[in-house]
Amino acid sequence: MNLASDADFWLLENLWKAMRDKPPPVPLVIAESGYKAHLAGFIQVPWDFTVDGLCDILEESWLQLWLNVERN
Repeated sequence: MNLASDADFWLLENLWKAMRDKPPPVPLVIAESGYKAHLAGFIQVPWDFTVDGLCDILEESWLQLWLNVERN
């Protein structure tokens, strides 16, 4: 994890809360490389992910993930 500042730590803490707040929670899978949203309902991030990268993938795919998990 690359936390460049206190703001990154604060944002990451709030992202964790939001991802776990309401069912269904969105699991985060740590991988060797790459950011990817899987239709099975989880987010893949590299082991050295950045808060910016996590925010980007969540913004791009949050609704798709939520709708897909809700259907199942």
